[in-house]
Amino acid sequence: MADRRDVSGRRTSLHEKRERKVLSLYEKLKKILDLSNSGMSCVEVGRRVGKNESSIRSIKQKQAEIRQSLCAAPTMAKTVSVVRDKVLVEAEEALSLWIEDMSQKRVIQLLRNIETS
Repeated sequence: MADRRDVSGRRTSLHEKRERKVLSLYEKLKKILDLSNSGMSCVEVGRRVGKNESSIRSIKQKQAEIRQSLCAAPTMAKTVSVVRDKVLVEAEEALSLWIEDMSQKRVIQLLRNIETS
């Protein structure tokens, strides 16, 4: 579709961009997974909930992860984040910096050298 310019000079499209609707884990479990487990197809569940068929299929594929994270997270949580060990993150950053420094010095590195360092 072609863009238009309004009076102020800003570009506006003929169709406004839809806002992204993020379902909570509880809504995914109750609305989508329970409906799909009751025998409804992904298309029927998508029409009832108002989501695309591909979104329903991807939620259905991640069913075990959603159920597991719902046990540990609050009921209204929308996303689950994985907390990584701080020491591991710092070690990865230091290794990355060392490899970058060696490549700038044009030192050829073998995997054995990196593993021993």
